[in-house]
Amino acid sequence: MFGASTEDARSDLMLSVAAFIFGPLLLRLVLGLFGVGTGNAAVRIVLVALATLVVPILLMRYRREGMAAIGLRGKEPDPTVLTGLVAALPLIAASLAGVLVGIPVFAGAGNPLLMPGGDAAEVVVRLVAWGGVLFLALYTSTKARDAFGGDPQRVMPAALRIGRVLAIVAAVSGVLVATQVVLGGGDPIGGIALVVVWPLAVIAMVLLVLRRTGGVGTTTLPTLVVPTLVGALGNFVLSFDPTQLAIFVYQASLSGGIGLAAGLLADRTRRGGGVLLLGVLIALLTTLGTPARLG
Repeated sequence: MFGASTEDARSDLMLSVAAFIFGPLLLRLVLGLFGVGTGNAAVRIVLVALATLVVPILLMRYRREGMAAIGLRGKEPDPTVLTGLVAALPLIAASLAGVLVGIPVFAGAGNPLLMPGGDAAEVVVRLVAWGGVLFLALYTSTKARDAFGGDPQRVMPAALRIGRVLAIVAAVSGVLVATQVVLGGGDPIGGIALVVVWPLAVIAMVLLVLRRTGGVGTTTLPTLVVPTLVGALGNFVLSFDPTQLAIFVYQASLSGGIGLAAGLLADRTRRGGGVLLLGVLIALLTTLGTPARLG
């Protein structure tokens, strides 16, 4: 059993999500008071770790639960690692294809490893950010399962219901962003790729997770909705610039799909290695940008 009680699980869930949502803003305000900027890579790494990793780890220590409570069982082989690798393949393929053919919106965007003369420190920031977001998705999915009962839902329809909402948001915001790219003199092919390729890659990732985990059995909506929201919030920043807001909403819909895949993998297998590997592979081998809330 994860946690001592339903009430403990709910409070832990709320604390970890609150730290993720408000932590970066508060930390930047405090650093600003002392004249410390957040452009330095070391400062950004600390900020990201505090927002995503530190609170869940402290809560697990306080509850005396250990990493095994979220499916990270140390020396035991984790069969979900292969599923995490397979799930990342559509995102990697989309990124590398874009780099090879030189599509502007894919060509190394956000990933120093895929850009000439990239900054090695930024690679570490990406690793901590994507790893942190996926770790938090794993933690909150497990906590949501214990915190909220709810009516049992069949896995496939529940996942498709959440995915349908994400797809609609991605389609609408993606069209707006692509229109701005074209009207601004950008490459029309890049605009089309932005609307089509990334959403298809995320859909393929979720379907691969469903296929490899069986896609059968029951779950509860909070178990899948919470990690989806964690993924989406990682890339959402409120902006009063309509174009920038559309970009953030589009990115949030994509990373929400990644959160959904993480929640499915964690819920169906009760293991966490595959989820963390997915975060590492996204950070190192895709052109998805560092989560905007943490970047």
